[in-house]
Amino acid sequence: MNPHAPWYRQRWPWIILAMMAGSLGGTLLMVALSVLGGDGLVNDHYYEAGLGINRNLDREHLAQALKLGAEVRIDGRDVQVTLTGQSLPPALQLNLLSPTLPDQDLQVQLAPTGLPGRYQGQLPRSASGRRLVELLGEHGPRTWRLFEEHDLLQGQPIELGQRPLAGELRAP
Repeated sequence: MNPHAPWYRQRWPWIILAMMAGSLGGTLLMVALSVLGGDGLVNDHYYEAGLGINRNLDREHLAQALKLGAEVRIDGRDVQVTLTGQSLPPALQLNLLSPTLPDQDLQVQLAPTGLPGRYQGQLPRSASGRRLVELLGEHGPRTWRLFEEHDLLQGQPIELGQRPLAGELRAP
């Protein structure tokens, strides 16, 4: 290289300008993502959500008192639930909640099949992967809930009500 050549014919100014342009481009990309992206995991009412934990545990304690258990089978969009215990509500609600993506949450109303404790329904779309499985039912004026985290595998049964409640203190 000729040391007396104009600046634009030198290599180093272009390398430095490319690094600055890359930095500026990356910054603009991050600003656009942060402004246009949603805050799906942020709850604006965190205090009220924290107070609601007692209500949630009341529903789970009711399910334990009724000795409820369920086997959930998902095959494609078809859902079949076999409920055992001291409550046979006229309908159930099954929620398949994604731990991180609220737009992938699924909800289905389950109707009885005619056999005691058997319910069925159809999902709006098929589901797979890690999900929070929530089964809700009515027992008189109160609502009970079975709630656990599972990996959904097509055709494999999911057992609800077998694990101890998360966050509960157990005697040694």
